[in-house]
Amino acid sequence: MKESFLVAFGTDDGETLRDKGHFGDSQKFGIYKIGKDSVSFVGWRENAKVEEDETQIHGDPRKANAVKAVLKEVDAVASVEFGPNIKRLLPVKACMIMDPGTLEHAARVVQSNLDRLVLEIEKGEQRKVLDLRDLSKEASGPLRIAIASGKGGTGKTTVATCLAQVAEGLGHSVTYLDCDVEEPNGHLFLKPEITERMPVGLPVPKVDQDTCICCGECAEICQYSAIVCVKDKILTFPDLCHSCGGCVRVCPVDAIEEVPRTVGTLEQGKAGGIDFIHGRLNIGEVMAPPLIKAVRERAKNNGNVNMQIIDAPPGTSCPVITAIGDADLVVLVTEPTPFGLNDLDLAIDMVRELGLKHVVVVNRHEDDNNSAREFCNQKGVEIIAEIPDDRRIAEAYSRGETMVSSLEEYKGILEDMYEMIRHKAQRDKVKRQV
Repeated sequence: MKESFLVAFGTDDGETLRDKGHFGDSQKFGIYKIGKDSVSFVGWRENAKVEEDETQIHGDPRKANAVKAVLKEVDAVASVEFGPNIKRLLPVKACMIMDPGTLEHAARVVQSNLDRLVLEIEKGEQRKVLDLRDLSKEASGPLRIAIASGKGGTGKTTVATCLAQVAEGLGHSVTYLDCDVEEPNGHLFLKPEITERMPVGLPVPKVDQDTCICCGECAEICQYSAIVCVKDKILTFPDLCHSCGGCVRVCPVDAIEEVPRTVGTLEQGKAGGIDFIHGRLNIGEVMAPPLIKAVRERAKNNGNVNMQIIDAPPGTSCPVITAIGDADLVVLVTEPTPFGLNDLDLAIDMVRELGLKHVVVVNRHEDDNNSAREFCNQKGVEIIAEIPDDRRIAEAYSRGETMVSSLEEYKGILEDMYEMIRHKAQRDKVKRQV
């Protein structure tokens, strides 16, 4: 069986599938070479100029023959709509019907359905139209890609910042969210110009001791001992408060009010064409989730962005879950060491418990070390990229530079990784929305 296939997409503008009129009326055809592991653009074919005889009830055979001649070596064709000449195309080309969208996206959809395409090609003259509608819809809302890891130091920020730069370089609007608010470092590599700063706080109880009757209702409802009753006085511990508001609601004499307590700062700006948002938790503060929520909420205001790269905190605790909870895809970054794989195991359990789609990127990969591959194979998790253990990457990192900006030979690898991640997230998001 062939390893790759040539597919023609009908277009008028060279960017999107023709969505008005039949495939045979397209101005030109974009030819893509599509295999299981790769998608590449081959070139353009100008459509033949044939004046169609519209009195032909079942389509003008001259038009069909002209299109077949232009696409002689092509294995399959794809369009939003076909005319009556599809009956003349099917015996020689597999035909796929798709929803409107970009040629690039359509090619990725075909790649994800390559097994189905192969089956139709093999049917020969018994082929039927392969319906890829719904699967080829563009997902509504921004794609949310979370970069996480079971432990710190695996290269999470390295991957996240590179993905943001690749997205920008490919012309995609992207927001980078550094949700590792206890130790944010994405700014060291993206070097944003900060244009806004705002404090982030949460409500905590303040007790009017003169009004309080020391009934103990507030202490009883608090599960974190942030408010306790000691003899004839109520004591509060703001650092322990989770801001549920329960104490205020149960107080029978309205002796408790909520007052703001600042936990950190949210900063927003631009790093070239990348929208940048991160949080800085105050020193000594233990409540990271409220600040992470503020970072995520701030990103919702960027209505024109079609991609969010979420740099999550390390580990598997509450801050991580707050950062990745609604992600369309979680990219787990690991390293091929016993510690790295042990913590990857914990991270995989976490995302599976949350029901999140996930893939793995292996950082500091060595050719003679297959431990990560064997582990992921046992767990049934796909590795989409392996970043070599290259000293130059570490040197660039120490200078505050990314692979995208300093090591040209890795640009292709990173672009392929980004496109695979984007396509998987897009496909899964569409399936959930259909």
